[in-house]
Amino acid sequence: MLQHLLMALLFGALSVYGLVLTVGTAALGMIESRIPAVLPNQQATSEDLAKDLEVWSSIPGLGDRATSLAVRLAQATVEPEHIEELGRRIEDKLKQRPASPSYWLLLAYVRFVRSEPVPLVTKALENSILTGRYERHVMIERVRFAFLIWPLLTPDLQRQMTSELAHVGGHLNRETLSELRTSLASLPAEERDTMALTLQTRLGTTEPGWVKALDLAPRSPT
Repeated sequence: MLQHLLMALLFGALSVYGLVLTVGTAALGMIESRIPAVLPNQQATSEDLAKDLEVWSSIPGLGDRATSLAVRLAQATVEPEHIEELGRRIEDKLKQRPASPSYWLLLAYVRFVRSEPVPLVTKALENSILTGRYERHVMIERVRFAFLIWPLLTPDLQRQMTSELAHVGGHLNRETLSELRTSLASLPAEERDTMALTLQTRLGTTEPGWVKALDLAPRSPT
């Protein structure tokens, strides 16, 4: 009798958790769709979205995606006068969740905006990699950030981020591909060629559509 009761409770809990995941996934999808339309001067809207993301940030299975969206929201909307406050909040969050790859990534962004020494920026990025090496949504946000600061990365970090790009490239939407291509356009041709060769090593002879969209196919010798 007790065993049947425990099984019923377990299945009930799983059903509730499944419902939470379904609702949370839909909610995060709606928030993600709103972020591109939020302007830096729309502080109230930005704060509302940040509060909505906070609701889901502690839910297993949703937390790191919510925090990854918080990274994107911060990049899009946080004005210089609010960056110090954001930095303090992130450091407090990391005391509670030191293994959160998204919070480490957000700290890397904050340190970069605050013009902190490059080793501190890259250390936070490395910690994000160590704590969330294969979490797709976090990897996508890491690639977006890494492309913004590419010349500051060590050769080893550049190789790691190119490897992450190879892992998530097929999941990038058109908007992200366009953003990354713009970032790539500012790099010297030699650096783009190095990235293209690294991708070719990872992907073999195949040339997925996203590689062409980023114009990262290896160039033929002239």
